[in-house]
Amino acid sequence: MKLNNPLERVRDVIQSGMGEPVVSEEGRTFLFLNVDQLDPNPFQPRQNIEGAALNELQNSIAEAGVIEPILVRQKEDRYQIISGERRWRACQALEMEELPCILKNVSDEESFKLALTENVQRNDLTPLEEAVAYKKLLDMDIAKNQAEIGKMIGIRQQRVSDKLRLLELPEEVQSFFGDNQNRFTQKHGEILARLKDGKKIQEAAQKVIEEHLSTRETLKLVEQRLAIRRAKTTRDMQPRRRLHLSKSRHGFTLKLTFDSRKDAIEDSLQELERMVEKLRIEFGKEPAR
Repeated sequence: MKLNNPLERVRDVIQSGMGEPVVSEEGRTFLFLNVDQLDPNPFQPRQNIEGAALNELQNSIAEAGVIEPILVRQKEDRYQIISGERRWRACQALEMEELPCILKNVSDEESFKLALTENVQRNDLTPLEEAVAYKKLLDMDIAKNQAEIGKMIGIRQQRVSDKLRLLELPEEVQSFFGDNQNRFTQKHGEILARLKDGKKIQEAAQKVIEEHLSTRETLKLVEQRLAIRRAKTTRDMQPRRRLHLSKSRHGFTLKLTFDSRKDAIEDSLQELERMVEKLRIEFGKEPAR
C-alpha cells in the first residue's frame, strides 16, 4: 500500500540512482526502510502500545502518511526502533511497505534514554510506566541518582521522586494506573502510599475505584485511617498494668494498677482472680482484704 507522504522528495533522492541514505544539513541521516526490516525496541518504556490512540494514529497515517520519521539504529543486518514504535505498528496494520526513518548510532543505554525522553516529553506514559523506567535507569547504572535522572530527561527531581514512590504500592494497586486512568491518578497513588500497610492501601484503593473518590476525598479517607492508627499507637504506648503482692503481719496486701482501656481492665481482673486463687490454695485461706 503506497500513500502520499510529505517526505516524498527524500525518497526520490534516495532512489535516484545513488542508493545511499540522505544526510541533512543538521547531520541527520534519512532513509526509507521496509516495514519488515524493523524490530521493536526492547527498552521501550511504554507497556501498552495498543488502544484507541493507536487506532487514531492509524487513521491519521492512512490519510496523510507518516509525517515524522521514526528513529532507528542498525543491529547487524536489521534495524531496531529507538522511538516511534506506534507509527511502525500503525504502518504494519495498514500493510505499508516502507516508512521514513532517521538512522542514529547509539548504545543500549542511549537508546533507552532517547526512548524514555521522547515518551516523557509527549506525556505518552502512565505514571507507573514512568516510574518503572526511572527505576531501570538506576538499576542499569545509566543514572546514579534521582537528580541525575531529572537532569537527563529535563524534568524536576521532585517529579522523579513522586513517580518512584508509586512503586511502593502493592502490585494490584499499581495496575489501577493502566486500567482505571480516569478514576485513579498519580495523586491518588501518592496519597494512599502514606498508609504504608499494603493491605490497608489495597482496601482504600478499591474504595477509591468503586466510589469514584476524588483526590480530596481520598486524602480525607487516608487522614481518617491515619488518625485511627495514631490513636491506637498512643494507647499501646501507655504504661502496662502492674500487680504487686506484699505480706504484712495482718495478712497479705494486693496492689493493682492498670490503665483505663477496657481490655487492660479485663486482663487485670483475670490476673487478680488467678492470684487470689493461688493464695487460697497455698495458704488454705483467703488473703486479707
